[in-house]
Amino acid sequence: LQEQVREVSRMQGRTHQSRWILTFLFGLCVPLSAWGQIPQALTKGGDQKKEPSKTKVQEKSPDGPEIAPTKDNPEQRGVLYAATERGLLQSDDSGSSWRRKGGPRAALSLAIDAQAPRTLWLGTRAGDVLRSTDGGATFAPLGEPFENAVKTLVVDPASPEEILIGVAREGVFRWNPRSRQGQLLGEGFPSSAFRGVFALDARNRKLWAATEGAGLQTLDLGDD
Repeated sequence: LQEQVREVSRMQGRTHQSRWILTFLFGLCVPLSAWGQIPQALTKGGDQKKEPSKTKVQEKSPDGPEIAPTKDNPEQRGVLYAATERGLLQSDDSGSSWRRKGGPRAALSLAIDAQAPRTLWLGTRAGDVLRSTDGGATFAPLGEPFENAVKTLVVDPASPEEILIGVAREGVFRWNPRSRQGQLLGEGFPSSAFRGVFALDARNRKLWAATEGAGLQTLDLGDD
């Protein structure tokens, strides 16, 4: 009986030793297998090449001071006009590309009739104001040129056939198509200090004009 007990003890010892060896080998194999995957992961990451991002470069907008869109007209959708030193330019694709239209060079100001988008007015550095009824293909002068640059043109919403003209050092004029003359607005307005730039407050029928040394000046347009 004692001999049988000793044999069972020897068998249990061998079993425990085998379990310890298997546990050690398993614990060793797992880190080695993981370590074998590290160089592969590093190689994959190093070999991956990022494709350069493709940035769409659009053409530069014209170097003119004023770009005007046509108003809600299906036939004129995406059409822009620009008054530039090169003259009047037109874009048919919302500004992606431009082409030269008619009219003189050194254009500074531009206005479009919202009710008739093919009717344009163009003001120049030389003091000319011209009108086109064919989308800028041809222009005709409104009258004699002013002495200084025409920097602002605004169609009067209350009277679309008339146009408001801002002339540097001369003042704001309302052009009358019947008399074909410009009426100087604003009694007592410091015209000699006028920079030629103004904004129209159509609802209140007033103009805000920028002057040199006299700040912003208001001109009342009245009810007509």
